[in-house]
Amino acid sequence: MTGAIATRRCAGWTYGTRMDSRVELPPAGRPAQPPVATRERVEVLNGVVEVEDGRVTVSDALGASLDLPISEMRRVQFDIETDRPGTLAFVPSNSRYAPIVLAVAPVTYTAVARVMVHIGAHLASDEETAPA
Repeated sequence: MTGAIATRRCAGWTYGTRMDSRVELPPAGRPAQPPVATRERVEVLNGVVEVEDGRVTVSDALGASLDLPISEMRRVQFDIETDRPGTLAFVPSNSRYAPIVLAVAPVTYTAVARVMVHIGAHLASDEETAPA
């Protein structure tokens, strides 16, 4: 199989790479269902983020809140900067819901990362089960 081109689909894109016959890996498997229900909750400087049963609930200190299925999130972005708190932005797909931006202290980066991994895994499983 030396010199053959193998392709993989990931997030709607096809990637091609040269495969060497000495290194044959089994195809990566992904679950056909959303991940097992887990609960993640993190308190940040100006709000709370909670993920449970395929839903994300976000609320800030000013009273703004979101409670949506993870699949209805267009973007979740975590920015870390030097000498200031990180920012965590939640942008819903539907424009009738306002985005929420939270401030994140460095001591909660690990907990926020767990929430981000849970959201990302759920979004990836939705993509795998969506009709082409």
